[in-house]
Amino acid sequence: MKQILLFSLICLISSFNLFAQQKIALQIEASPNYSFRTFKNTSDLNISTDDENKIGYSLSLKSSFSIIENFHLISGLEYNNKGFKTTMIYFDEQDNEIQTIGTLDLIFLDVPLYLGYQFKFDKFYLSPVIGISYGRLIGLKSRYDNEKTSATKDEIKNSGFNRDVLNLHGGFELGYQISDKIGFKMEPKVDYTNTDLNKGKDNLIKENLYIIGVNIGMIIKI
Repeated sequence: MKQILLFSLICLISSFNLFAQQKIALQIEASPNYSFRTFKNTSDLNISTDDENKIGYSLSLKSSFSIIENFHLISGLEYNNKGFKTTMIYFDEQDNEIQTIGTLDLIFLDVPLYLGYQFKFDKFYLSPVIGISYGRLIGLKSRYDNEKTSATKDEIKNSGFNRDVLNLHGGFELGYQISDKIGFKMEPKVDYTNTDLNKGKDNLIKENLYIIGVNIGMIIKI
């Protein structure tokens, strides 16, 4: 994953170096989303789950650079609340085992690198967007019944979750230019955490995340 981080940082720095020569637009976005866990079973084990979709959100500050006509490169930072609902086990004060559906929040700081192509119609534009992002796990929270817990930095580091992940992104931007400098955008999106959530190279059961949401935000041209 160190190679992924290095690649992402190089791409991010390279994209910002375009500032002196190309048009740039800042994008301030927020997105409600659903995320859910998927399993890839490479063993003979039978697995079942009571997983449910989790409602989350993302907040991002991105820059869009025009590289050639109609093509633009998008990069920046995104705070992403992902995760899933699943059966959790805990013990009450009498040491009785309790099973309940709980929510696991996985908080990532993502560095995206996306490519889009704009179809322009006067003040409107449509733009399919594809790309990848590097994600760093910075928060781990669980919620069940009336209990909430938050992991410390050391607990996150020592947990069974991968701290570095690679995400695939696909979206479709719909934009409207309010004025020469200000615009509005909406982007239905699907993200897929391509990296196994769990540490280890030879896991018999691999877990990944799907995130479905809609980025909504403002575009400010510089």
